[in-house]
Amino acid sequence: MRDRFRSGDPSALGEAYDEHARVLYHYAFRVCGDRTAAEDVVSAAFLEAWRCRGKVHGDGGSLRPWLLGIATNIMPGRRA
Repeated sequence: MRDRFRSGDPSALGEAYDEHARVLYHYAFRVCGDRTAAEDVVSAAFLEAWRCRGKVHGDGGSLRPWLLGIATNIMPGRRA
């Protein structure tokens, strides 16, 4: 799926969302403590992932660690 995601296949984005959005939401909710903020983080993380999809390496496993890193970087009030 990484190659398809990187090349801009919209179905790969859908698959990544279906597979990882719930985990990103729970992570963001634990950090932010707010449901609306967590939903915003998930949306922004997938938007940024799609915008930066060319940075995804074709080899490797799950996109989850990369997506969690993006979520961490955009999370409001994150600690440096």
